[in-house]
Amino acid sequence: MEIHKAEFLFSQTILGKAKIKNPNVLERICYKCPVCSNELSFSEKDFQRYNMNRISKYDDVFPKIDEREKKSFLEFECPNCGKKTRVVFGVFYGDKFPIVKIDSVIIE
Repeated sequence: MEIHKAEFLFSQTILGKAKIKNPNVLERICYKCPVCSNELSFSEKDFQRYNMNRISKYDDVFPKIDEREKKSFLEFECPNCGKKTRVVFGVFYGDKFPIVKIDSVIIE
């Protein structure tokens, strides 16, 4: 299992912090797999959908998330190399719109 800092794999790690935010426009970011360099695209909606997620598809691969942490995760398999991947992030509400902060990426 490998743990990577999100800033090395994502085009940006904070979503929803635009000065002038149009609620009808979702930001998109790019993820690059550290194993095969395949690129995937994600939007704010992908992360908001998995906010407060505590159910893992890959219980046998990744460690359990500490319930006391305010972190959520999004899991997928890289479509190119098949590596199981967990993106750890948090959604924070302190402004008019939620802000998504991507913390780290765990790969099997």
